[in-house]
Amino acid sequence: MYYCFRYNKKYTIRDIFDMPAGEVKVLTYFAKMEIEEKMKEIENMK
Repeated sequence: MYYCFRYNKKYTIRDIFDMPAGEVKVLTYFAKMEIEEKMKEIENMK
């Protein structure tokens, strides 16, 4: 189960396979951005 905070929606792997390729790219791009933001927050706490 993947969770996309930006859209406040849960996605299963099957949902992702059913999506058009463009949407999947957008979703993975946002997920990457979220992870990078979290990493920066963690580094700022040190």
